[in-house]
Amino acid sequence: MNQKERRRIYSLQNRDPINILKTRMDVSMDNLQKRKTLNSELPSLTQNKLRMTNYTTSMQLQQKTKYEQLSLKILKEPYRALNIKQRMITNHFTLQQKIQDTIAYDCIKHVLSNTDNTIIKGQVILPVQNEQQYTIPVSRQGSRAVKYDHFGLVFGGHSHRENIEIHTISLLNGQWKRKQEFCQSQIEQLKLRQVLNPNLRLGCYFSLNIDENKTIYAFGGEKNTNSRKTTNMVTRICLEDDRLEWQQYPTQIGCRRNHSGCYSHNHLVIIGGLDDSELNTKFYSDFQLINLTNMNCTQFYPKFYQKQVIQNDHPFKLGIAYHSAILVGNPYLRMNYDFTSNAKKEEQVDQLFTREGIYIFGGKDSEDNLYCELYHLIIDTYPSVLQVVETIGQRPLGRRSHSMNYDEKISALLLFGGTNEMECFGDLHLLFLKNYTWQKVQLQGYLEYPFRYEHCSVYNEDKLFIFGGLSQNGFLMYNPIQIQIKFKTIRKHN
Repeated sequence: MNQKERRRIYSLQNRDPINILKTRMDVSMDNLQKRKTLNSELPSLTQNKLRMTNYTTSMQLQQKTKYEQLSLKILKEPYRALNIKQRMITNHFTLQQKIQDTIAYDCIKHVLSNTDNTIIKGQVILPVQNEQQYTIPVSRQGSRAVKYDHFGLVFGGHSHRENIEIHTISLLNGQWKRKQEFCQSQIEQLKLRQVLNPNLRLGCYFSLNIDENKTIYAFGGEKNTNSRKTTNMVTRICLEDDRLEWQQYPTQIGCRRNHSGCYSHNHLVIIGGLDDSELNTKFYSDFQLINLTNMNCTQFYPKFYQKQVIQNDHPFKLGIAYHSAILVGNPYLRMNYDFTSNAKKEEQVDQLFTREGIYIFGGKDSEDNLYCELYHLIIDTYPSVLQVVETIGQRPLGRRSHSMNYDEKISALLLFGGTNEMECFGDLHLLFLKNYTWQKVQLQGYLEYPFRYEHCSVYNEDKLFIFGGLSQNGFLMYNPIQIQIKFKTIRKHN
C-alpha cells in the first residue's frame, strides 16, 4: 500500500473528507454498491449526498419562471402582506399589465443602471400634411388632448376665436384625419348646439381625462359667454359606435382654470387653479375629489412630508396654477375612504411611500413665484400624503404652462416646454421613477418651432406629439411636431 492510499484511509477513519479530491467524489447509490464501500466510509459520503441534494433543491427554487418571480414582487410591493399568505389583488388584469410593464422595463434596465453612459436622443419631425385630404385646425392656445386608441383627440382652445370643433390626429404618422372618419354628423350637430348655447362649450384651460371605458371627462376652464369667465362644470363625452354624447353636470367646488385634474377609480382629483372672473384673481391651493357617479365633491387635506418627516407648513399655501400633474401606476387606486369621517384609522408612515400616485411639477403661486420641486401625491392611503421627491441629475428649471406625459414601458415622466416669464423653453426632460433621475434629451432634426408653452401633447409608445401653443412671437403653426425618443449606450475607453 502506497503512501497516498494510507493518507486516504486515515482521513476516512477520522471522518475528515477535506483531503478527498472533488473529482473522485461520486456519491451515487449505484457507485457505492459497485465499490462495496466500507462501513466507515458511508457516514461521510451520505452526508455529502444530502448536501448535494439540498444544493440542487435550492437551485431549483431559484430557477422559477419570470411570471412567478414578478407576481411575488408585485404582490409584496407597494402593499405589505397582512399575514403569511400574500394579499390577493382582485383585478387580475392589473397584475398582468404590471408584469408586462416590468418585463418591458427590464429590456432597458441598462439605461437606468448607468445613466452616465447613456445618451437619450429625440428626433424632431414635422409630419407632412395634405390640406385637401385632411381637416387642418387653426393655431390656438389652451387646448387639451387625450389619447383615444391610435388617435389623439384635441378639444377646445382659443386664438382669435373660441374653438368648438373636435380634431383627430393619427398617432402613427402625425397627420390630421378627415371629419368623415370621426362622427361627422354628431360633430356638426354639436357645433350647432354650441353656437346656440355657449355654455355647452369647453372653452380653454380645462382639464381632460379618459377612463377605462373610453369615456372622456373635462372639468373647469374658461368660457367666452359675452365675457370671459371660469366655470366648475363637469363635461362627460362618450364616443362609442359613431355615437357622440355630450352631457354637463354642475359641481359645488369653486370655478377655476389652469388647474390639474387626474382620473382615478371613477373619481377626478382636482389640484389648484385660479379664478380671475372677478376683479381680484384668486389662486387655489386645495385638493378636491369629484365622484363621477353622483358628482359629489369632497375636499381632502393631505399630510405634507419632506424627507419622510412631517411638516407643518403646506407647500401650496400661496396657491398653485399653470402646473402639470399626471397619474402614475394603477388607475384603479383605492378611493373608498370616507374623507368626511374622522374615525378612520391612520396607516403606518412606512407603508405610505410608494412609486404610484400623482406627480406634480411646475406652476406658479399668487406672488408669481415658480415651483421647481417635484411633488408626489399618494391618494390610495388614509390620510393622503404629499411629499417632496428627492431627485438626482440635472433638474429642469422652474416653469409654468408646460406639458407632462408618462411612459409606462420605461416608467418615466416626460416634461416638455413651458416658460418662466423671461424665456420660452423647448427642452425635453425624462425622469426615471425607479431611481428618480432626471436626464435631458438631446433634440435633433427639425428645431425651428419646438419652443412653446400653453400647448397640448399626447404620448404613444416612443413618440411624443405636440400641438399648438405660444412662442415669443405669438401663435405657432397648425402642424404638430413629433419627437421620437431613442436610447443609445456609449462605451468609455480606458
